[in-house]
Amino acid sequence: MIKYILYIFVLISVVSCIPDENPVKAYDRGGILSSKVTLGPNYTEQVFFSFDQNKYLLTNEIYAWDIAFSCKDSSNDIVLNTSKFMKIADMGFKAFADITTTDLNALTEEQWIFDRPSGNLDSAAFHNWWEVKDGKVISLGKVYIVDRGTNEIGKKLGNVKFQILDYDYKTYKVVYANLKDNVSHEYTTTKDNLYNYTYLSFEKTGKTLQIEPPKVTWDVVFTKYTELLYTSLGDSMWYSVVGAYLNPNGAEGAMIRHADFATIDARVLDTIKLSKNTNSVGHDWKYFDLNANTYKVTPDIIYIVKGISGFYYKLHFMDFYDDSGNKGTPLFEFQKL
Repeated sequence: MIKYILYIFVLISVVSCIPDENPVKAYDRGGILSSKVTLGPNYTEQVFFSFDQNKYLLTNEIYAWDIAFSCKDSSNDIVLNTSKFMKIADMGFKAFADITTTDLNALTEEQWIFDRPSGNLDSAAFHNWWEVKDGKVISLGKVYIVDRGTNEIGKKLGNVKFQILDYDYKTYKVVYANLKDNVSHEYTTTKDNLYNYTYLSFEKTGKTLQIEPPKVTWDVVFTKYTELLYTSLGDSMWYSVVGAYLNPNGAEGAMIRHADFATIDARVLDTIKLSKNTNSVGHDWKYFDLNANTYKVTPDIIYIVKGISGFYYKLHFMDFYDDSGNKGTPLFEFQKL
């Protein structure tokens, strides 16, 4: 019994001599940062932005490209440049050579298809160009008429007919022709895993374009895009809007209404559900005041964004005008949670 008591005493003495563990230092989340990007008064620029670096990484004209091909290994999706109000019409299995302006003029409004702004590729305009046969993705051979949208003054940019000829999980092969001159161009692009997409302009034939920065470097792109909105009577209409699109390579977001930017902290993450929809930030942070004939920012809308690096940020928009009163310059503040 005495030995047992002595053993406990020695054990307590040894434990008491072990130094306390060093406390883990709280992660320095930094202060509130602010930045602005310039899209131009006619919203002709797209700006890719990184929260981690607090800077824009790349800017391009929205007219630089028409369609983009997914570089993701498990994806064979094709998307439209919705910043130009592009849309397509599925002409089915008609021969490519037989599609003319007569077919274009016969289309009804209901036949035109837009890309969904959520980024859900199952509902993308081109979602049904392929099928799986004997374990391989192959083109159905459908022909599409592509409306290339409009420029900043509303002038139509023309129409092309378009067909996916072949796909082998790494390479897309397509053919297209302007309906005015009917001159065909074949184009082949290979996936580049550094990027979300490779890009094609129908005007710059045969050339792969680098529109976005590497997919692991940016969080949002500020741009004009096409959104399905509803009138006061409940009728749906497609509109061009200006906002922020999330990087589809893992960025997520959520909106919090009637919130105070200063008081939001990491505890909010337990109360919200983040979405992978690319328009999770979108355009609702501003509205057009008809009486004042100007855009105004809604002060109590806050966004939570999970950036591409895995860090969470709170985001708040403060203005849509530059110091000279020109629209198209979003000013925003953000802070790491």
